Amino acid sequence: HGSTDGSTRDMSDSGGQTALESALIGCFGGLFATFCVYPLDLVKSKVSARVAREDMNAPGPRATSWEVMRTIVREKGAAGLYEGIGGRAVQCFVEDFVFFWWYSSIKAYASQHVAAKEGRARPLSIAEGLAAGAVAGIINNACTIPFDVVATNHQISGLDRKNPRTGEPDTGILTTAKEVWNKGGLAAFWGGMAPSCLLVINPAINFAAFDRLKLMYNRSFKAPRQGVRTRLTSVEAAAMPLGPLEAFLLGAVSKAIATTITFPLIRAKVLMMQATDQKRKKKSWEKSGARQER
Repeated sequence: HGSTDGSTRDMSDSGGQTALESALIGCFGGLFATFCVYPLDLVKSKVSARVAREDMNAPGPRATSWEVMRTIVREKGAAGLYEGIGGRAVQCFVEDFVFFWWYSSIKAYASQHVAAKEGRARPLSIAEGLAAGAVAGIINNACTIPFDVVATNHQISGLDRKNPRTGEPDTGILTTAKEVWNKGGLAAFWGGMAPSCLLVINPAINFAAFDRLKLMYNRSFKAPRQGVRTRLTSVEAAAMPLGPLEAFLLGAVSKAIATTITFPLIRAKVLMMQATDQKRKKKSWEKSGARQER
C-alpha cells in the first residue's frame, strides 16, 4: 500500500473462495475504501512533500494537514479533495487484485501442504500466516510499485502542473508518468522498492492478527450466542462467517496492531526517502556553487 503501508483491505471470510473471487472481492472493497479516505491520502502526500521542501529551505513553522486541506478547498472547491483520484484508483485496483490473488493462492497451497504433512486440516499458524502474507506482499510490490510511484507524484505535483507553452493546466496522469521517466528512466518507476519490501510485514501481521482474532471471537463470543455449547475446533471457528460490522471491527483492531508494531519501519522509510532527496539536492547545490566559483 501503500501504499502497502497503507491501503485498507477487505477482510471478510474467504473460506471456500477461489483466488480469483478473493482478488475481485478484495480489489472492489479496496476501491470503496480508497474513495472514502482519498482526501486524507491527498493531503498526506502534499504535506509530506511540503515538509521536505521546507526542511531544505529555511526553518520555520511547518504546514499542517488542516492548512493544506483549507488551501485545496479555497482554491479548487470541495471537488479538489478528489482531484487525481483516477490514478490512485487504478493503483489500488491493481495492487489489491495482485495481492489477494497471490495471498489466497499461497495460503491455499500452504494449507494443502500442512494437511498432507500432518494428516489433518487446520488453520495456518501465526508464523505460517506471516510468511504467506510477506511473500504475497513482496510479489505485489514488485508488480505494482510503478502505479504507486506515478499516483504519488501525480498527487504531489501533477495536479498543479501547467503546460509551459500554453500556460493551461496539464494534469494528465500520462504526463506525470513521462515526468517520472525523464527523472530516472525505467528504474525511477521502482523507486523506493527496497524500503517498501521491508513494510510487507505490515499486511502480513495484519492478516495474521485478523485470523487469530477471528478464531478467538467466534469461539468465545459468537458461537455461544448462537447456542453452540461445545467448543469449536480451529477449522470450525475459521469457517464461521463474520458479519460486515464484525469484520470491520476486527479488521480495525488488527490493522492498529500491525501499524503499532511496524511504525518504526514506516518512519524509517520516510526518513530514508527524505534523506535520499536531500542528498540529491545537496549535490546539485554543490555543483551549482562550484560553477559559480569558476
